[in-house]
Amino acid sequence: MRSTTRSVAAAALALCSTIALTLPASASAEASATGLVWADTDFDGVQDEGEAGVGDITIAAYRADNTEAGSAVTDKSGRYSLPLTGGPYKLRPKSLPFANTVTRPDVGDDARDSDFDWNGWETASFSCAPGCPTADLGLVPRKQDIAIAVAPNDKMTSRNNSFPVDVTVSNVGTVPNGADWIDVGIQPGLDITSASGDGWACKIDKDAAWPNLFCRSEAGNDPGTSRPPIRVWVNPTVERGDLNMDFGVAGFRRSESVFTNNVATLRVRVS
Repeated sequence: MRSTTRSVAAAALALCSTIALTLPASASAEASATGLVWADTDFDGVQDEGEAGVGDITIAAYRADNTEAGSAVTDKSGRYSLPLTGGPYKLRPKSLPFANTVTRPDVGDDARDSDFDWNGWETASFSCAPGCPTADLGLVPRKQDIAIAVAPNDKMTSRNNSFPVDVTVSNVGTVPNGADWIDVGIQPGLDITSASGDGWACKIDKDAAWPNLFCRSEAGNDPGTSRPPIRVWVNPTVERGDLNMDFGVAGFRRSESVFTNNVATLRVRVS
């Protein structure tokens, strides 16, 4: 009985030694998408010394059909690790504190910059083959602020001596902006004869109860950028006077914390 047991065991061991156990070709080791979420206090898109990580931010991976493949929460130092295989995926924060938004993306140093775009809060598409990429996310305080400027803003001229004024709208906040419009009340003693600019649709209405110039642009306007200027031709219609004309900007934004730069004044001294 004892010799029979030994023989069976030896035979089984010999059989196992001759079989090559292999994984299916479709199987692969699980990798992880990793990265850092940090507070970009100077809004330069780069993690600088002294800029701390942000904890409790959920980063999720989404498949091409926008279904969620998994998520991970940043630790106290702002780091996350999200196990993934295959792909393709895009990463997005599932939510952010209302006071925050994402910083400017892809400024150049991939080891220190932010990899999530402004408009979708997501990374470029990637696959984990053989490994997943690192994707960092910088956060900044949410600030919606659109400014307007006119050049020149002070003009000495004479009657019927038309001159051009360039009107520029800039996004000086931290949030991409949608449509903007400019409204100008045409003042007695000054006439607006034409207005145009790339991407702007302008209309001069001199028959309204309050004659005005209205221009609108539907294009997006990223933080730190300006729209193409509007060239406005102004013609003084009086012999003498010290006249002002206000150019105001408004637009599609849910809130704005700074209003003082929403109006630019053109001063015209006619003699």
